[in-house]
Amino acid sequence: MPLLKLIAFILGSWLAIVWVFGYSTYHEFFWKNLPLLLGVAVADAWVFVELGFGYRWFTYVIVYVAGVAVIGQQQKRSLTALLSASQDADQAKAVAVSGANTLTYYWWSSILFLIAWFGAYLVFFNRALPT
Repeated sequence: MPLLKLIAFILGSWLAIVWVFGYSTYHEFFWKNLPLLLGVAVADAWVFVELGFGYRWFTYVIVYVAGVAVIGQQQKRSLTALLSASQDADQAKAVAVSGANTLTYYWWSSILFLIAWFGAYLVFFNRALPT
């Protein structure tokens, strides 16, 4: 039963993360969305500790990193396909710049989320330890 609870938490958490990443990878919304991204990371870490998963943090981080890597590779392949499909040089250049910016913001969102999550996890987990 604890494993099912962990899987359900990871799936729900992943849906929230993907939803936030959908906004944080837009070029003009990255800085505006950063507080939401960090807030979701802190809330996610708090729920993680409150549900009693404190000692399973490595599992969560591995699943998160694997998911982020898979989506990042998919985005890179999509960008490559778009570049090969565009026939106009100006259009190809615009797509390349936009795609590169999107990938950059995606990786920055992923890294900042993980740092905020792990920092909040450490704070909440250490407070939850019996004294």
